[in-house]
Amino acid sequence: MKYTKIYLLLFLIASIWSCDSSKGKVSTDVKGTFSLETKEKLGAKGLEVKDTKLNLDVKAKVWYSPFVVDVKSNQIPFETISFKDVTPGKVLESRETTMESLAESLGMAISANPDFSANCEMRYDEEITKPDNHLACGSKHLYIDVWQNADDFGYSMWSGCSEDDEFAKASVVLATTDDPLDRIAPLVDDIHNKLVMAQAANCFVKTC
Repeated sequence: MKYTKIYLLLFLIASIWSCDSSKGKVSTDVKGTFSLETKEKLGAKGLEVKDTKLNLDVKAKVWYSPFVVDVKSNQIPFETISFKDVTPGKVLESRETTMESLAESLGMAISANPDFSANCEMRYDEEITKPDNHLACGSKHLYIDVWQNADDFGYSMWSGCSEDDEFAKASVVLATTDDPLDRIAPLVDDIHNKLVMAQAANCFVKTC
């Protein structure tokens, strides 16, 4: 009986020591593949959630598209166009197909515009999907954010990282068709028109 009490006392001491030593050492870097609901719950608790499968930064709730457009032109100040999904609280509908169609169609629209004198080529870049590669803005880089609303798609265009670098923002109703290129056409047209306006005014910032 005496030894039982001693063992019980030692067990209690060890348990208290274990609890005390773990205080203040909660990890803020959680890695793995999680459901969106789980990631959002972890993000709400202040944990830095890195999804190794989707490259989704839950705290920022963005997804960097691997579909990039390379631009060769003397008329517009960009050599690279990249896209990201910033839809709040959910994943963009048919995300990869939508982003690929957007990149392909926008590249073709810019190339077809004689005022741009541009040659565009879409490519797949796995490295650009990693959040760590977006800690600073690249030069001659056009950033396009896309998000899904209840009845339409919104977008914004940025020539840099600061608020003053946002030079266009709008919402567009997509076409009701199953063809991904035709469906995205109204969004592509609106983005292309905003680029035409910015190029004509030589203004790729919020105010000029």
